[in-house]
Amino acid sequence: MKNYRALTEKEQEQLKQNGCFAESWNDVLVSDGFTTDSLYRVTFSGSVRIGALTKSYTLAGGVEVKASICNARIHNCVIGEEVYINNIHGYLANYHVGNGCCIMNVETLYVDGESNFGNGVQVSVLNEAGGREVMIYEGLTAQTAYMLTFYRHNQALIHLAQKSIEKLCELKSSAMGSIGQGSVIEQCGTLCNVNIGEHAVVKGVNRLKNGTICSSLLSPTTIGQGVIADDFIIDAGAQVTDGALLERCFVGQGSEIGKQFSAIDSLFFANCQAFHGEATSIFAAPYSVTHHKSTLLIGGYYSFFNAGSATNQSNHLYKLGPTLQGVVERGCKFSSGSYVMWPARIGAFSMVMGRHYNHPNSEEFPFSYLIEDGDSTLLIPGVNIRSIGTWRDAEKWQQRDRRAQTERKDVVQYNMLSPYVMQKVLRGREILEDFEVHENDLEGMVYYNHCQIPKAKVFSGIKFYSAILTKYFGDILLERLQSKPFATEDEVKRLLKPAQRESYSEWVDVAGCLIPESEMATIIDRLEKQLNEFTQLDECFKRYSTRYKEMEWHWVYEAIQNELFLMYGKLELEHCIELLENANLMCTFLDDAIVADASKEFSQMAQVGYGIDGDESVRLDDFKAVRGSLDSNAFVTYYKAKALEKRNQRLEMIERLRKIVAE
Repeated sequence: MKNYRALTEKEQEQLKQNGCFAESWNDVLVSDGFTTDSLYRVTFSGSVRIGALTKSYTLAGGVEVKASICNARIHNCVIGEEVYINNIHGYLANYHVGNGCCIMNVETLYVDGESNFGNGVQVSVLNEAGGREVMIYEGLTAQTAYMLTFYRHNQALIHLAQKSIEKLCELKSSAMGSIGQGSVIEQCGTLCNVNIGEHAVVKGVNRLKNGTICSSLLSPTTIGQGVIADDFIIDAGAQVTDGALLERCFVGQGSEIGKQFSAIDSLFFANCQAFHGEATSIFAAPYSVTHHKSTLLIGGYYSFFNAGSATNQSNHLYKLGPTLQGVVERGCKFSSGSYVMWPARIGAFSMVMGRHYNHPNSEEFPFSYLIEDGDSTLLIPGVNIRSIGTWRDAEKWQQRDRRAQTERKDVVQYNMLSPYVMQKVLRGREILEDFEVHENDLEGMVYYNHCQIPKAKVFSGIKFYSAILTKYFGDILLERLQSKPFATEDEVKRLLKPAQRESYSEWVDVAGCLIPESEMATIIDRLEKQLNEFTQLDECFKRYSTRYKEMEWHWVYEAIQNELFLMYGKLELEHCIELLENANLMCTFLDDAIVADASKEFSQMAQVGYGIDGDESVRLDDFKAVRGSLDSNAFVTYYKAKALEKRNQRLEMIERLRKIVAE
């Protein structure tokens, strides 16, 4: 607590000469170091505390100013040290203003009665008509929101969650708002019942009402020109700018929303980007991206998602309201002009093209194309595995994490190939193999979950799925063998054998966190029986994320044995050698297909529009000057080098294992 003192009579007289007025000078207290030459044309009412104002600052453009309060009405506030407050056109009321803040050219900034500052706002996510409401609060994570959204069937869990969150929200309730130290608020309209964290930048907003802007020195948050936001929580490191409109929304760490994007009843978690378009009742798990106008995302769940221009969905059939929902699993892309009528579920890392009215469900067919074919959905299984774009996406996500390393809340696993995806690959291959056995004629279609699959694509799907499974098993086996030194067969067997026998047969993707279904059940059981506070759920997911590699190996170890028709615990060195050799063969097939896909980017067709005023040689030279060549492309070069490195590592490991077998 700072020591404050009353103003002397001389100081009161000097302040009056400076154009200041107080309803009661006895209610204006100051700290040591206070001087009257820092206050001009200020009206005080209520209880006011003011810190020392001695430093000078340099504003943008090189303008020198002294810490001071000028041209403002201050009501019932605690003003920190070395602040600069200038031109509050209405008033500043009921706020703790942190040290070093800059507040200037603001219409009105006040707290009206008791407020939770956006904590406890109910967001009707996924189902626009209600039933999956998420109570947002400062500190909400993607994993907690996932549980609140998708586990409504567990009423005891949801009741526990709501009670715990209500307690958190009660702790946030106050008749005084806070503006964290080092924050800047400039050129703004009305800010009502808004808490602002440390080092935040709020410039040019039209209106903010009932919300919290989390911010820190390592992750400063920016709220920019023309923004209107009501009933919101914006997490640290986020940027909401350029006329964005938010109503009942949560914006996660490192997310960017702007360029007139509008959102209602929506959740955006780590590193999402949303520009130009519109969202209603969506759950945007980490790395969900929409950049274009005429794009409507509604009633959907997305993760590591990219929406092309004019991507659109419908969540009602004009009967009982907007009650339908869609699930788009991690890594999917929707092409320009694509449309899906909910309900639907799209398998991981798939590409959706065209318009789809018949509610496709391709969850068992990851890495697929879903293509409009008249009134039907044409499913081409596995083909997206060979797309260079799929592999490029997997590399870029981790590099584009905008969160501060030490402050990351959402648990995010970036792995493109994981037990969660590969269990679906296994099931998809099994379905295709069953089609292959029963459908000898290659003409026509086979049908599955409102999708039609060309019979000619059944075999290619099996081949792609087998190749990616072999690559994955080989890569994880190689990683395991490289994790510790070994010199004998017994040491290899001990290294390969999982620490304890557990069954991780099914995995789930909890808004970016990959975890066995059995462990999810354990978490829920602990929440119901042992943990008093639902908020400890986040720590549970963080602990499990540190065990991901070991749990992944458990799954892979058992899956390899099933693939090789072995009994549990009988994975021998000969099997490891065989698997690594097969992985090299399959990776050669995949790598050739991926590089061939990349070569399309440099084909003659891709050169159309280049060399606008010249002949064919000018066109080629212009194309090379702008695009380069396949061999010089940075990602293709990186991919090929990494593939060669992995191939050499497999060959080296094969030789090591062969020497041990021969001894």
